[in-house]
Amino acid sequence: MRLPLRRPANHRPIAQGGSWPVDPASSQDPYHAPVPRDATRRFAPVFSSLILATCLVVGTAVPADAGPQLADTGLVTRSAALQWYYKQRVKWKDCPKIGFECATIKAPLKWSKPGGRRINIALARVEATKPKSRRGAILVNPGGPGASGIDALGGLAAMFGTKVAARYDIVGFDPRGVGASSSVKCASKASQMHRHLSEWFSNDHAGRVAAKKAARSWGKQCRKLTGPLLGQVDTVSAAKDMDIIRAALGERKLSFVGWSYGTKLGSIYAELFPKQVGRMVLDGALNPASSAGETAASQLRGFENSIQAWAANCVAAADGCPVGTTAEEALNTVRELLRRTVTKPVPTGFEGRKLTAAMAFTGVLLTLYDDSYWPLLTLGVSNAVQGNDGTVLLMMADAYNSFDGEKYSNNMLMANQAINCLDYPSADVTQQQAQAAIDNAIAAAPTLGEFWMGNGISQCAHWPYKAKNDPRALKSKTKAPILIIGTTGDPATPFTNAVELTKQLRTARLLTYHGEGHTAYGRGSKCVNSVVDRYLLTGKLPRKDRICK
Repeated sequence: MRLPLRRPANHRPIAQGGSWPVDPASSQDPYHAPVPRDATRRFAPVFSSLILATCLVVGTAVPADAGPQLADTGLVTRSAALQWYYKQRVKWKDCPKIGFECATIKAPLKWSKPGGRRINIALARVEATKPKSRRGAILVNPGGPGASGIDALGGLAAMFGTKVAARYDIVGFDPRGVGASSSVKCASKASQMHRHLSEWFSNDHAGRVAAKKAARSWGKQCRKLTGPLLGQVDTVSAAKDMDIIRAALGERKLSFVGWSYGTKLGSIYAELFPKQVGRMVLDGALNPASSAGETAASQLRGFENSIQAWAANCVAAADGCPVGTTAEEALNTVRELLRRTVTKPVPTGFEGRKLTAAMAFTGVLLTLYDDSYWPLLTLGVSNAVQGNDGTVLLMMADAYNSFDGEKYSNNMLMANQAINCLDYPSADVTQQQAQAAIDNAIAAAPTLGEFWMGNGISQCAHWPYKAKNDPRALKSKTKAPILIIGTTGDPATPFTNAVELTKQLRTARLLTYHGEGHTAYGRGSKCVNSVVDRYLLTGKLPRKDRICK
């Protein structure tokens, strides 16, 4: 899920509801960053979507007999226009640029008007390694909203056990608005994104006026460059698209593994199409009932807990901690560095670029996704404070923002805000309300709260389209059981979300992983991996109180 970083497009935190008002665009991190189980636990592999190029050559969806897929969709309408979509069949083609087969299918721009304009949904697959034993396909989503399932497919496929990979095709897709599908576009030049990501508005009347102006300008530019699609990229529409994907793949049931925001796609699909759910794994859950404010508040507490755990780990190291002799001193060092960058950005090794407050905060938060990144946080803060060199933290921020040194390699940040603003209602607030929200955030999270909240302006309150959906508890009882995974030290999708989602999906079972970092499957736990692989192969759930460490 997208992190509430303090920047104009995705991080002007203030919306309605929750412990404090927080911008929906700030409530989700850009993508779940999974580490393949056999990969070296280092920074680069986590961002597999930065490495793979988007498939430029795509196959054409071929209409075929819909058979039973249409009758079992769970949708009331059986209009001829909707039937057309369910008659599609995927025609795979080689896509050398990504190293996988890929294709496109069609979905209605507006599900309320299936006879209207059509949009593209891009797919890619890694075929089962033992075709003669093939059981079907598993659809995957890496998170976001806004992450490309095609760009991340290599890393995601590597997470599955060899027996699962032997029997299932692993299929990635770009949800509507994302990547190689019909996509959101808000900027045509890297310089525009640089400016947008680096802006920092003061916490006073003038700053709020400037922030609102910038928010409206950005929204207008997104609408101009994207067109009508910008108002149709909500999660409910994307979940409905997944049922078209299921039918186009020739699958009677949808087998699905979703990480982080992918759990929201999966859980909403389960409510819309309970009879079509096959084996579904939801790792790093979002709570569909949580408002934007509640979601962001729980995230802030999660990241504050993670940075406190980092500080304790740093000072306990045998060779000492270069940024403090006590945990509190280390945390103060981080806090003072962030405050310093507001008025005095730190030089970096990149010509013409300095470490601004927005980029410093982004870099710090990225390193809290996984405890294997904690040494990068120590190094980055130490270099910036003691050597006046912000290069390491800027590199972290660039990777988070998908900037490769020359260009932004995907539209994740643009799609992220567009999706969130349609999923979470947002309203403007007074200066007094904004200041109260900031004060509450600082009290709850002394290290990160001030920068998490920014100056309290809601970006989505000034978005050109109003929200289409309201957060609410799901009421779903699927015939097939669902496996939900919660990590006790997950900062981005706190463990309590998994507990609540398990209650809402009444046939679901919770697997608890005691550990640090975002999500669990494919990140190195043999216990978690074995439980998930067995479920995907046999449908057998773990016992109710199963805990992995």
